Amino acid sequence: MAASPKPRRKATTPALALAPQPSLRERAESRLPPAPPPGSGPPGGDTLATLHELRVHQMELEIQNEELRRAQVELAQSRDRYADLFEFAPAGYLSLDPAGTILEANLTAAAFLGRDRGKLLGKPFARFVAAASQDTLHLHRMRVRASSSRQVTEVQVRPPAPVVRWVELQSTWRGAEAGRAPEWRIALVDVTGRKDADRLIILNQDLERRIAQRTIDAHTSGRHLAGILSSTMDAIISTDEAQRIVLFNRAAEKMFGMTADQIVGLPLGRLIPGGGQIAHRRKFREFADEAETSRRMGRPGLVHGRRADGSTFPAEVSISKVDVGDERVFTAILRDVSERVQAEEEQRRSDEIMADFFLTAPMGLLWVGPDGRVERVNRVELQLLGRPSEAVVGQHVAALHSDAVSVGTLLDQLSRNEPVANFHLTVRTSEGALRHLLIDANGLWEKGRLVHSRWCVRDISRRLELEREVLSIAEEERARIGQDLHDDLCQQLVAIEYANETLAAQWGEKAPAAAEKAHGLSRRLQKVAELARELARGLTPNLQIGPDGLTAALHELADNTRRVFERDCRVTCPVPIRLRDPSIAVHLYRIAQEAVGNAIRHGKAKQIVIRLAAQGRDLFLGVEDDGIGLPAEPTKGLGAGFRIMQYRLGMIGGSLALQRMPHGGTAIVCTVRDAVLADATLPS
Repeated sequence: MAASPKPRRKATTPALALAPQPSLRERAESRLPPAPPPGSGPPGGDTLATLHELRVHQMELEIQNEELRRAQVELAQSRDRYADLFEFAPAGYLSLDPAGTILEANLTAAAFLGRDRGKLLGKPFARFVAAASQDTLHLHRMRVRASSSRQVTEVQVRPPAPVVRWVELQSTWRGAEAGRAPEWRIALVDVTGRKDADRLIILNQDLERRIAQRTIDAHTSGRHLAGILSSTMDAIISTDEAQRIVLFNRAAEKMFGMTADQIVGLPLGRLIPGGGQIAHRRKFREFADEAETSRRMGRPGLVHGRRADGSTFPAEVSISKVDVGDERVFTAILRDVSERVQAEEEQRRSDEIMADFFLTAPMGLLWVGPDGRVERVNRVELQLLGRPSEAVVGQHVAALHSDAVSVGTLLDQLSRNEPVANFHLTVRTSEGALRHLLIDANGLWEKGRLVHSRWCVRDISRRLELEREVLSIAEEERARIGQDLHDDLCQQLVAIEYANETLAAQWGEKAPAAAEKAHGLSRRLQKVAELARELARGLTPNLQIGPDGLTAALHELADNTRRVFERDCRVTCPVPIRLRDPSIAVHLYRIAQEAVGNAIRHGKAKQIVIRLAAQGRDLFLGVEDDGIGLPAEPTKGLGAGFRIMQYRLGMIGGSLALQRMPHGGTAIVCTVRDAVLADATLPS
């Protein structure tokens, strides 16, 4: 008949005061008959004593052999327990690739997400996160990729059942190594029941294990343990099963503002605020009744302690339990995290403010990854693009804009860590509307690697429309003035010149000297009339005669320059060119007119060449001169004329380059993309 278990005795002395254990020889001798007293054997012989020593040695070997077999059995049991640790751990474990796809998952993680494990593998983890936590998950992923330390955050997952579940993500990033791809590792802890509490951080497991082990084994290393307990920065408190305090180290004295003599022997509830004592007693009983009595460390958590002056503070806590003889000892390790909790709360508020600013900013905002794909977008940008979020996030930014070449130029500039300012792009919405956008962008770089670029987008469509209207009105006013000069002033000058010639003819015989002066005045009037006609033609360039209006107008500009300024000016255009928009011809003519004027007035040029050419559907206009050229180191910004040329090109989506020629002189090159019709060249 099996003996009934011996009832546990209540502790009457502190748990650390244990009797010393017998030595190996004492245990062996206790199993053998007593040794014969000295002198009881045959005279002159030590046979019995020698035999007794041999038996003692044999018994010692048998005891050691029993202990070895028992250790092997315990090792096999421990191995079996750890074989199931991954699958049946209280925390969920996930391994993800850099794109966020689930590679591995344990059963606990599958239970947290409410799916069979087979349906998790190969799926994006973001699919199982609620929409309200998508931004939090994205920011968490960015921090994990950018840091070598563990990152912690809380997100809401969406299992199939209509329930709300919050999990804490404890993530680390393992970089690529020989034969291994980079991985994103996540530990999931169910925090649904304590969502309103602060985040839980696992304490330094190795230090806590050593401290708990020294507490349990104080009877074998009391002096060493006493040194650790007195020097550690964490508070260590041990209690018996009745929750009476039996150990209170110096860090605990400093943390709670009371000495060990004042608190040892009193209930642990003295250190807990009144509102948390009921919950503490319930959790303590649950932990005490758990079957895993040999577990060294309990589940970590965040509690509030009460100091001697009545003030409270948050603390990280880890608890363990162990049976020492007939007693069960509970040991808690606490760390005051008031400053960290406050910092985390401030960081959380800051993150919320920044997230709210990003979403509600009055201009379009984009985060674009180094591969050119959109990572994040705000509401205004979605309105500018005329697309929903799911049609933008994850798409290449070139697919969202009309000019893929310009987008490539912008991305290339950002990849060289060069900020972009006032970059013009166009986008066509899903309704077909064409919008003009102005981009300011820069990159976020870490350790020489582009993390993502940040785009600020402004809609300038209405401004461009108004500017076109202003330029159109200006051109109309130019045309009106030119027409008035031609139809009114020139006609009056011709009439005056005719009247003057008539008067000179009448004075021819009577006053020859006066007649000669009148003839000279007529010649001056003819020259003034010619200049007025040239001015009228410059104000109203002939841009609409036939399909080659721009070329004809440039030839006319060159003729006027040769005639009026007596400079060598010519136009080179290999083939006639047809433009898709007449306004392009007007702007390019004005730019050429300004460039020729600058070459004469400022460059003192003798020869000027106007070049017009097309390559595919792109148009190129160049004006070269042999003047004094640009200074090697200009001390001031470019003049108003150059800024006007830049502005006109901006109106038609072009770009302008100003170059210093090697042989002296200046070259201005204008490029307008997609300006020429498909049947650009005409038969000559």
